[in-house]
Amino acid sequence: SNHSFMPIMINVVPRTEFLTKFI
Repeated sequence: SNHSFMPIMINVVPRTEFLTKFI
């Protein structure tokens, strides 16, 4: 369960950084 959550977190971080750069 925890191992499956990590990849999601890694995918969310770059996405948030992209949104911040876009704004």
